Amino acid sequence: PKKTIPPQSSWTFTFNKSGSYNYHDHLTPTITGKITVTRDGDAEEEAENKTPTYNTARRNNAEITKFFFRPIFQIQPLKHLVLRALNTKKIIKDQGGQLDFWIAAVGPKDLMDDLYGEVNARSEIDCHEHAHILGRVTYKLFEEDVFGEGSPLCGSGLYHGAMEGFIADHGIGNLGENILKICTRFPTTQSRFECVHGVGHGLMAYENYDLPQSIKDCKHLGQRSASEACFSGIFMENSGFGREKNKNSAHKTEWNNNNPHFPCSLYGQDKDVQRTCYLYQANQMLFLLKDDKRVIAECKKAPKDALRECFSGFGYEIASVNQGKGAGSIIRRCEKVPSVYYNDCLGGVITMISSFWGNNLTDESVKICKETKSSKEDCYEIILYKLQLAFKEKDRQLAICRMFERDYQYLCKELE
Repeated sequence: PKKTIPPQSSWTFTFNKSGSYNYHDHLTPTITGKITVTRDGDAEEEAENKTPTYNTARRNNAEITKFFFRPIFQIQPLKHLVLRALNTKKIIKDQGGQLDFWIAAVGPKDLMDDLYGEVNARSEIDCHEHAHILGRVTYKLFEEDVFGEGSPLCGSGLYHGAMEGFIADHGIGNLGENILKICTRFPTTQSRFECVHGVGHGLMAYENYDLPQSIKDCKHLGQRSASEACFSGIFMENSGFGREKNKNSAHKTEWNNNNPHFPCSLYGQDKDVQRTCYLYQANQMLFLLKDDKRVIAECKKAPKDALRECFSGFGYEIASVNQGKGAGSIIRRCEKVPSVYYNDCLGGVITMISSFWGNNLTDESVKICKETKSSKEDCYEIILYKLQLAFKEKDRQLAICRMFERDYQYLCKELE
């Protein structure tokens, strides 16, 4: 109902798809349960022919708005003027009828471009979290079409939010088959990874932040690489994003505490899970310890198999919080780590920056390599590798590669 139900009142909801659906009380999130909906003959078909539910009516309105307004707002300079006048960030945050209208009228891709320009695009929480909301609402309006109309800006937050909506709708029955159907639509290795990564975000929401259960769900995806991508979404959701959500929500994650190695320390017998956990544990370490030297000291205590992941995660985090301070500031922080893990820190920095490339190619990652005084070739090779994961088109790969320093332009021949 999206509002409090007064005493002695009631609210009803008719399911029109079979499956298992988790639920919880938003005012008291510890009150949870699961509803199993089974299909009896043609009951599901009959349900779909009954009076439209709220979501069906909402989707119908969105389709009508799209039909009438989308062609108009695609005309330049009208689209440019409209987007300039919009406060996209505020509209997304409010999540009201205005957001439904503008998603349908302008389209999620153009709203993402505008959001990227409005917020500090290097603020992982700000940009990515708003994109999550946009993805969840777009999925409610256009269901799986969002995966063809979206944008990978802001760390693919829109796709992650849409995946949360998909899992909430479909449950986790046939999870592997359903995810394969969606994620194979994406053209590049990076975009397919981000799609499955979004499954991890969605599972945490679906399982009410039950991290161990979400990890078990990920393992149903079948392929090891898919499960690891899914784990990454779980641990990202549990660390920074989960903590940010909890400031303004009654939802709680029980899987963060004052131990800088928790929950990674729980998974010593499952190395794939533990390594992925440490990729995102630097976020929690920085939150707890507030000091690079102390975080680096804790990373040194990580299990041998997860040391590189911890220092890579440290690079990812410092890139996300050092926005606007220049490449030199990031490099100086990476230089504090043990020299044997310096390239891992650089890799984390470039991974974070490359996750925001999208359609707006910039030279932020190249500036990192230009500033570093050592491992320049390794640094440019990391960018080269990321380019091939992120873009299928050679001209887009070369657009960044040709920004390399002259002495390292020879690396671009690999793309030609």
